[in-house]
Amino acid sequence: MSCPIERGPVKSGSDADRYRVSTTSIATSISYLTSRPKPSSYPRNNRIAPTELHTWTLNSVRLTQYKLEGDGDLHLVLKDSAGRQMIAEVPYGPCVPTSSRWKSAIATARSAFLHALPATTTWRYSRRLIDLHGLGMFDVLHGQTGVARNGIELHPVTYIHLH
Repeated sequence: MSCPIERGPVKSGSDADRYRVSTTSIATSISYLTSRPKPSSYPRNNRIAPTELHTWTLNSVRLTQYKLEGDGDLHLVLKDSAGRQMIAEVPYGPCVPTSSRWKSAIATARSAFLHALPATTTWRYSRRLIDLHGLGMFDVLHGQTGVARNGIELHPVTYIHLH
């Protein structure tokens, strides 16, 4: 298993801008997040303001599918009632450096998910409603399952509650 390289520090919350991220979570929607402008560049160790400087909360969104990726991250595909979709990811613990402000929260979120739903390296399907908190993160578009048009994700996820 290899840890993420592309924007790896941002994905784990260990990037140079981690102390600029607000820890107050803002309730939002998939519609709002997927309407943010797609960035023109993707710095490896810095965040893209303003979207990546916030912790976001999505309440009662549909988890449609999920799996363990090759890098150990839990890849979650989320949809709203209008069919808009985006990805949320819970990093694999050994890939989260101790410098991450969210290391403990990521571990708790991952444990809560895996306690409720088994995950494998093949897609599992679900219709469960889920609440999540996570940091905004724009991923480079490369054909990911469930990706939003602008590449926005909640990555890392710092809280999960399955209904």
